[in-house]
Amino acid sequence: MIPGWLQVIALSIAPITEYQLAIPLALTTYHYPWYFAYALGVFGSFLPFFPLFFGFEFVRRHVTRLFPRLIRPFDMLIARAEKKVRGDYDKYGAIALFIALVIPFPLTGVWTTTL
Repeated sequence: MIPGWLQVIALSIAPITEYQLAIPLALTTYHYPWYFAYALGVFGSFLPFFPLFFGFEFVRRHVTRLFPRLIRPFDMLIARAEKKVRGDYDKYGAIALFIALVIPFPLTGVWTTTL
């Protein structure tokens, strides 16, 4: 049997649900106090940040060395996304990034913001 607190953390790590589903689960199913549910949800949500943020360049460097043709389409996709977002980020700055992080919709949390 997996403990409830570990289930809440695991659910908050998932990129689709993140803390938006983990915190209500902790409150309603496990009857944790709001501050404990919030702490578990936010903790689990930020666990993927460091591997994503620091590991992405490491993986990219090695994939580029082994499979240079495989990385070209990916680079084009990143350049297109960066071009598309650059104007809004220059205009609205960190406030837009903050809003994208805190809006409680799937795929608007730590995973998307870090990538």
